[in-house]
Parts: sequence; structure tokens; C-alpha cells
Amino acid sequence: MSAPPRRPSKAAGGKATAKPRRVSTARRGAARPPPAGALAAEARPGGGGGGGGGTTRRRRAARASLSAPHISFDAHVRCAVRVGRSVWAAERDGCVVVRDVKTAAAQHRIMVGLHHLVWCLLPLRQQVWCGTERGGCLILDASSREVVAEARGHSGGVHCLAATERPLSEPRTERDFVLSGGADFTIVMWSDAGKLRRQYHGHAGAVRALLVLGMSIWSCSDDGSVRDAEASPNPNPNPTPTPTRPQPQP
Repeated sequence: MSAPPRRPSKAAGGKATAKPRRVSTARRGAARPPPAGALAAEARPGGGGGGGGGTTRRRRAARASLSAPHISFDAHVRCAVRVGRSVWAAERDGCVVVRDVKTAAAQHRIMVGLHHLVWCLLPLRQQVWCGTERGGCLILDASSREVVAEARGHSGGVHCLAATERPLSEPRTERDFVLSGGADFTIVMWSDAGKLRRQYHGHAGAVRALLVLGMSIWSCSDDGSVRDAEASPNPNPNPTPTPTRPQPQP
């Protein structure tokens, strides 16, 4: 049955004009697209008819675990490392606090010296190296927790520490070493006893990170460069690391 014709309306001047009709481009019986919210619900894991209930529950559980941590205590910690069954944390008051790894209860407080703020820590077998803001590296005995030596070779603070890795079943040899990167743009190589071996120059900014890859030393600096240096014995006491560039893909 056809629709009744529209009555013409009179415009100004008495002439009859017909109102324009809206024309729909959609065919009758064609399915309408679902709303955007329904598509988003189906795209999520666990979505569809359930409305993403599984995902919502997992997100709520994650938020609950962050808001109610298993261990919580007030401390201004600069850096922390695990040493055996304890955690050594360098705090901003100049102390290194030894805490239980399970309960976080403070077991011992090590005063490393007046104005000796520790910027980085490195566990090394029975030692713990502490890089300080005054440029020295304090070597602590992990058992007695006493300072046994101090390695001085930087004119600025020590930002990072690294060392050659070796399985615990193998003893460390003379080929092993410790590295320190400082705010004075230099890298210093040490023996495990804290004896200076070599110095590396070439960066134009503070050295923030160090990585030992076999007999290569990768250093990252505030000057925006990553440099690669050879760690094997070299007659040059002050070698210059070369910039590391990405290799072209084959």
C-alpha cells in the first residue's frame, strides 16, 4: 500500500510549494551496524555477551595488589641489591641498611662515612662495592659488613658499577675486573681488591651505565652516545672508547 501524498504548503505570495523529503540510502531490511561500545566489548578478552567481566576482574585484582602491598615501609632509598638472604639498600641519610629479604626488617645499618652518599651498589662474591658521590668506591665485606678498602680514581661521583660475570663454582682470576663510571666522564677499571688498572676517556658527559660483554665494555653517557672499548690488557693506560653504531641489516 502506497503512502498518501503530502499536502502542499503555501508559501509567501499564495503559491503552493512541496516540502523536500529525506532520502535514506540504506535499503530496507539491511542490518544496522552495532554501536561502538559493543565492538569494543567484543574485541576485549573475555568480551562479548559477558561484557568483559573476566578482564575487569583481573584489572581490579591488579589494582588491589598495588594498593595493598605485601611489604611496605618508609625509606628514601637510592639503590638496592640482593646479597644472599638480605637486601642492601642505600638510603639518602648516608647509611646502607641491610634488611631481611622476606620481612624487610632492618638487621644492620652501615654508616659509610660523613657526606658519603651511596649512588650505586654492586654485589661481588664476598664483597659489596659502593659507588659514592665523592668519587670513591667503598669495598665492604658481605659477612662482617665492614669497609675493608676504598678505591679512588674519579674526580666526581660514581654513577654506575659493573663487573665480569663468572659462575659461583669458578674462582675469579686476574682477568676479572670491576668497572666504575663517573660524573667526571671517565671509566675506571679495578682489580677485585680495588687496585686501579686502567682509565678510559672519550665521553663528553657523565657515564650512567656500564655493561661487560665478554672482553668488550659498553658505556652509556649523558653525551648521547654508547661507546665500545676493549677490556683486554693494553699498553695505553688511557684508551679512548670508540662509538658504537648500529650494524646494517643484511
